[in-house]
This record gives sequence, C-alpha cells and structure tokens, in this order.
Amino acid sequence: MSVNKIFIIGNLGADPNVRELQNGEIVSFRVATSERGYTNSAGAQIPERVDWHSCVAFGKTAQYVKNYIRKGNTVYIEGKVRYNKWTDNSGAEKWSTEIVVDRIDNLSPKPQQQGYQQPPQPQGYGRDPLQDFAPAPPTANDIPAQEPPLWT
Repeated sequence: MSVNKIFIIGNLGADPNVRELQNGEIVSFRVATSERGYTNSAGAQIPERVDWHSCVAFGKTAQYVKNYIRKGNTVYIEGKVRYNKWTDNSGAEKWSTEIVVDRIDNLSPKPQQQGYQQPPQPQGYGRDPLQDFAPAPPTANDIPAQEPPLWT
C-alpha cells in the first residue's frame, strides 16, 4: 500500500491562471509557505525560509478557485504530489513538481463590505480543516450529576 497526500496552509502569490482545455478548465497558481527565523542553541541566526508550491486544480475545484480565490488569500490545500518530466528544445531533461489539488478552503477573513454574500462552497468544502481533530463540546449527558457533600 502507498499514500501520496500533502496538506499545506499558505498564501497565494498571484491570481490563479485559468486555461481552457477540450474537456474543461485547468487552474494553476502558486502558494507560499514559510518557516519563521530563529536563533539556534549556538546563537546562530537562522533566517526565515519561504517555499513556493506550484498547484493545479481541475473540475469543480478549478471552478471554485477561479471564482473565489485571489492573490494574497490564505488557503488550506489537500492534494497529491505529482512529478513531471519532459525534454526541452535543446534536448535537456527537465523536471517539475506540482500539487494536484483535491480540496481547497479559503482561510482569509471575509471582506466587511455592505451587501457582501458568502460564496457557495462545493460539496465537502467550507468546514474548518482542524475541526476533525477538535473534541466535541460536552452535552448534558456527558456532565455527571453533582453528588451532595459528605460533610457539611
């Protein structure tokens, strides 16, 4: 058995690029993730590191990205890593790595504009990605009844 799954949270560096294909649209965009700089135990300064990820979406996911995701948005992405190999005009082999997006959620705050409407979310979208890991709030059945004190 094997698994090819990636999860990232980052910011779009530019508006998505939409291309028409015979069987639909393909949307490509780049997402930046970063690690904070720090000082290690030896006192050396380690600078902030920014990595750029090339992403591609198809189908309903591409429609959602095209309509609702813009430069600067913070997004949560689930997908799989794909490696592409090709030969350029000079005969040199080239490689690229991209994330094929299965799910994307916009984590940016909603604009506070009068008349703003929440965009519709495709099926399975729009929930907090960390909600699956949060404990459920207690219900009345989960709280034990208070026993009277043994002494007064």
